[in-house]
Amino acid sequence: MMPIRLSLPAIMQRQISNLIGLWPHKDLGHCDQGPYAVVSGLLRRAFKVQQKKPIVIGVTGGSASGKTSVSRAIFDHFSGHSLLLLAQDAYYKKSDMPFSERKKINYDHPLAFDTPLLKDHLNRLIHRQAVDQPVYDYTIHNRSDRTVHLAPKDVIILEG
Repeated sequence: MMPIRLSLPAIMQRQISNLIGLWPHKDLGHCDQGPYAVVSGLLRRAFKVQQKKPIVIGVTGGSASGKTSVSRAIFDHFSGHSLLLLAQDAYYKKSDMPFSERKKINYDHPLAFDTPLLKDHLNRLIHRQAVDQPVYDYTIHNRSDRTVHLAPKDVIILEG
Protein backbone atom coordinates (compact mmCIF):
# COMPACT_ATOMS: atom_id res chain seq x y z
CA MET A 1 0.00 0.00 0.00
CA MET A 2 1.25 3.46 -0.88
CA PRO A 3 1.99 5.75 2.09
CA ILE A 4 -0.66 8.38 2.71
CA ARG A 5 0.40 11.99 2.98
CA LEU A 6 -1.89 14.59 4.50
CA SER A 7 -1.16 17.78 2.63
CA LEU A 8 -3.93 20.22 3.37
CA PRO A 9 -3.56 23.95 2.70
CA ALA A 10 -1.77 25.96 5.40
CA ILE A 11 -5.04 27.58 6.53
CA MET A 12 -6.49 24.14 7.23
CA GLN A 13 -3.33 23.15 9.08
CA ARG A 14 -3.76 26.20 11.32
CA GLN A 15 -7.45 25.41 11.86
CA ILE A 16 -6.60 21.83 12.77
CA SER A 17 -3.98 23.09 15.20
CA ASN A 18 -6.54 25.42 16.75
CA LEU A 19 -9.48 23.02 16.85
CA ILE A 20 -8.30 19.50 17.47
CA GLY A 21 -7.43 18.39 20.97
CA LEU A 22 -5.87 14.95 21.31
CA TRP A 23 -4.89 13.29 24.55
CA PRO A 24 -1.41 11.76 24.64
CA HIS A 25 -1.59 8.08 23.85
CA LYS A 26 1.18 5.50 23.90
CA ASP A 27 0.61 4.67 20.21
CA LEU A 28 1.04 8.27 19.11
CA GLY A 29 4.66 8.63 20.12
CA HIS A 30 5.74 12.20 20.74
CA CYS A 31 2.89 14.69 20.48
CA ASP A 32 5.04 17.82 20.61
CA GLN A 33 4.80 18.29 16.82
CA GLY A 34 1.32 19.74 17.13
CA PRO A 35 -2.16 18.46 16.33
CA TYR A 36 -1.68 18.54 12.54
CA ALA A 37 1.21 16.09 12.73
CA VAL A 38 -0.69 13.93 15.21
CA VAL A 39 -3.79 13.76 12.97
CA SER A 40 -1.65 12.97 9.95
CA GLY A 41 0.11 10.19 11.87
CA LEU A 42 -3.16 8.78 13.19
CA LEU A 43 -4.69 8.60 9.75
CA ARG A 44 -1.60 7.01 8.19
CA ARG A 45 -1.54 4.41 10.96
CA ALA A 46 -5.27 3.70 10.78
CA PHE A 47 -5.25 3.05 7.06
CA LYS A 48 -2.18 0.78 7.24
CA VAL A 49 -3.30 -1.54 10.02
CA GLN A 50 -6.60 -3.38 10.44
CA GLN A 51 -7.68 -2.52 13.97
CA LYS A 52 -10.22 -4.05 16.30
CA LYS A 53 -11.63 -0.63 17.18
CA PRO A 54 -11.64 2.44 14.96
CA ILE A 55 -9.67 5.57 15.71
CA VAL A 56 -11.91 8.46 16.75
CA ILE A 57 -10.75 11.99 15.98
CA GLY A 58 -12.70 14.76 17.70
CA VAL A 59 -12.92 18.15 16.00
CA THR A 60 -14.34 20.74 18.39
CA GLY A 61 -14.68 24.49 18.69
CA GLY A 62 -17.14 27.32 18.99
CA SER A 63 -19.85 28.28 16.52
CA ALA A 64 -18.53 29.20 13.07
CA SER A 65 -14.95 28.30 14.06
CA GLY A 66 -14.31 26.06 11.04
CA LYS A 67 -15.04 22.62 12.53
CA THR A 68 -17.12 21.49 9.58
CA SER A 69 -14.65 22.90 7.03
CA VAL A 70 -11.71 21.12 8.65
CA SER A 71 -13.64 17.87 9.06
CA ARG A 72 -14.86 17.94 5.44
CA ALA A 73 -11.35 18.73 4.17
CA ILE A 74 -9.91 15.73 5.99
CA PHE A 75 -12.83 13.54 4.90
CA ASP A 76 -12.60 14.65 1.26
CA HIS A 77 -8.81 14.33 1.18
CA PHE A 78 -9.05 10.69 2.22
CA SER A 79 -12.09 9.73 0.14
CA GLY A 80 -11.87 6.11 -0.85
CA HIS A 81 -10.46 5.10 2.53
CA SER A 82 -12.39 3.65 5.47
CA LEU A 83 -13.46 6.98 6.99
CA LEU A 84 -16.72 8.21 8.52
CA LEU A 85 -17.80 11.75 9.38
CA LEU A 86 -20.19 11.87 12.36
CA ALA A 87 -21.55 15.39 12.84
CA GLN A 88 -23.09 16.45 16.14
CA ASP A 89 -25.51 18.73 14.25
CA ALA A 90 -27.43 15.66 13.10
CA TYR A 91 -28.28 15.01 16.76
CA TYR A 92 -30.30 18.12 17.60
CA LYS A 93 -33.33 17.03 19.59
CA LYS A 94 -36.68 16.55 17.90
CA SER A 95 -39.17 19.11 19.11
CA ASP A 96 -42.96 19.30 19.20
CA MET A 97 -42.87 23.07 19.75
CA PRO A 98 -44.40 25.33 17.11
CA PHE A 99 -41.98 26.62 14.45
CA SER A 100 -42.04 30.16 15.90
CA GLU A 101 -40.81 28.78 19.25
CA ARG A 102 -38.21 26.47 17.69
CA LYS A 103 -36.61 29.47 15.97
CA LYS A 104 -35.85 30.91 19.43
CA ILE A 105 -33.94 27.86 20.69
CA ASN A 106 -30.28 28.35 21.55
CA TYR A 107 -28.78 25.62 19.39
CA ASP A 108 -25.33 26.20 20.91
CA HIS A 109 -26.54 25.03 24.32
CA PRO A 110 -25.58 21.45 25.25
CA LEU A 111 -29.22 20.62 26.08
CA ALA A 112 -30.20 21.23 22.43
CA PHE A 113 -28.54 17.93 21.49
CA ASP A 114 -29.71 14.36 21.91
CA THR A 115 -26.38 13.48 23.53
CA PRO A 116 -27.45 10.02 24.76
CA LEU A 117 -28.31 9.03 21.17
CA LEU A 118 -25.03 10.46 19.84
CA LYS A 119 -23.07 8.57 22.50
CA ASP A 120 -24.99 5.38 21.74
CA HIS A 121 -24.33 5.71 18.00
CA LEU A 122 -20.64 6.47 18.54
CA ASN A 123 -20.32 3.47 20.87
CA ARG A 124 -22.04 1.20 18.33
CA LEU A 125 -19.78 2.43 15.52
CA ILE A 126 -16.71 1.86 17.71
CA HIS A 127 -17.92 -1.71 18.22
CA ARG A 128 -18.32 -2.11 14.44
CA GLN A 129 -22.13 -1.92 14.41
CA ALA A 130 -24.07 0.12 11.84
CA VAL A 131 -26.41 2.92 12.95
CA ASP A 132 -29.24 4.97 11.45
CA GLN A 133 -28.24 8.59 12.02
CA PRO A 134 -31.03 11.16 12.29
CA VAL A 135 -31.25 13.95 9.72
CA TYR A 136 -31.71 17.49 11.00
CA ASP A 137 -33.64 19.86 8.71
CA TYR A 138 -32.42 23.44 9.14
CA THR A 139 -35.35 24.83 7.15
CA ILE A 140 -37.86 23.71 9.79
CA HIS A 141 -35.50 23.84 12.81
CA ASN A 142 -36.29 20.24 13.63
CA ARG A 143 -35.20 16.68 13.06
CA SER A 144 -36.80 15.17 9.98
CA ASP A 145 -38.31 11.69 9.81
CA ARG A 146 -35.46 10.51 7.57
CA THR A 147 -32.30 8.73 8.70
CA VAL A 148 -28.97 7.97 7.05
CA HIS A 149 -27.55 4.46 7.42
CA LEU A 150 -23.92 4.63 8.58
CA ALA A 151 -21.69 1.58 8.34
CA PRO A 152 -18.71 1.30 10.71
CA LYS A 153 -15.31 2.46 9.42
CA ASP A 154 -11.66 2.38 10.53
CA VAL A 155 -11.56 6.12 11.32
CA ILE A 156 -14.42 8.19 12.74
CA ILE A 157 -14.24 11.98 12.62
CA LEU A 158 -16.58 13.24 15.33
CA GLU A 159 -17.34 16.86 14.53
CA GLY A 160 -19.17 19.15 16.91
